[in-house]
Amino acid sequence: MYKYIKKIYKKLPFVSADEELAEEVFIDTVEQSDNKETDWLAEESLSQLAVDVYEQSDSYIIKAAVPGVKPDEIKVVIDDNKLILKINKKEESVDKNANYFYQECYWGNYVREVSLPAEVRNEDVEAILKNGVLVIKIKKLIKNGPTTVNIKTEGPFS
Repeated sequence: MYKYIKKIYKKLPFVSADEELAEEVFIDTVEQSDNKETDWLAEESLSQLAVDVYEQSDSYIIKAAVPGVKPDEIKVVIDDNKLILKINKKEESVDKNANYFYQECYWGNYVREVSLPAEVRNEDVEAILKNGVLVIKIKKLIKNGPTTVNIKTEGPFS
């Protein structure tokens, strides 16, 4: 793909006197994205899902705008203090013969992984999808402070 992009770049009408520097930056960008999962030219690339993450006293809240997505198209996984959000937005019926002026709606896979700043309770997670906004609430793992242990002189261990 590198050679193909380089050929296209050389034909661009806006290439200036700083052609060598511009070409280097452009090609570096293409080389960094030259794999199946992040290739911005590949049809199967995954889109990044924008999220808001904030903290409450006892939990973390993750919000994502997911208009048109149905609950069965969403998968939320909590693993090792990471939230993994996967969405497979199925394409609505589209007239393949239509002469589109714009076709900007993205149909396909979105994936987002969010590292959480502290340990969470994997079993205490709520997710609500309402009006195109997904809100996920993950309870923090509350650790008690130091515990003092009383020493006994006799007991079941003897």
